Amino acid sequence: MAYSLLYANGADLTHPYLSPLFADVDGWPLTFVQSGTRDLFLSNAVRMHRRLRQGAGEFPSIALLRGFWMCRLGIGRDSR
Repeated sequence: MAYSLLYANGADLTHPYLSPLFADVDGWPLTFVQSGTRDLFLSNAVRMHRRLRQGAGEFPSIALLRGFWMCRLGIGRDSR
């Protein structure tokens, strides 16, 4: 939590600009979520995928890469 507060620099941690988990995802375009099994934010990537499945206009896709440590959120038609 201390790192989150440091990253936010005093801003509200639930602001969508800091975390798309708190954004209004109704009508979002096609979205691709990618994370690695060693990614610090793996659980957030899965949570984001679930939120998009509930509210996005198009079905999102997710890729979990074994042993990788990065995360990516691609939005739009070219994010496949």
